[in-house]
Amino acid sequence: MSNLPINNRNGVLLVDSRLLAQELGVQHRSFYQKLILKYQQEIEEDWGVLRFEIAKPPEGSKGGRPENYTLLTEQQSYLVLTYSKNTPAARQCKRNLVKAFDEAKKLIKEVIPAKVQEIEKLKLELA
Repeated sequence: MSNLPINNRNGVLLVDSRLLAQELGVQHRSFYQKLILKYQQEIEEDWGVLRFEIAKPPEGSKGGRPENYTLLTEQQSYLVLTYSKNTPAARQCKRNLVKAFDEAKKLIKEVIPAKVQEIEKLKLELA
């Protein structure tokens, strides 16, 4: 099982660029600037518009600058990681990412429909 959480937004599977940077063992700011922003045009040409987000400073912190990050689709994230140096950490991150997307797809395909059937059955029992 992978430690990279994959989010489902309106049927699109996404991974947070901050988590990829963490998995690579690099600072997100550098990862964001040197890979995502630098190659933004190429990424968007082939795989669609990037989803840029802004994170508020953690609650309880004394100010700080909001952090920019990107929610990447499966293809966008694979491309960004392909552009990263092929270090042992990068290779492991790539493997974990593939596993995470596979697990998310399996969950959507198998587990969610089973839960929907359970909910429908309970609704019928209540009626």
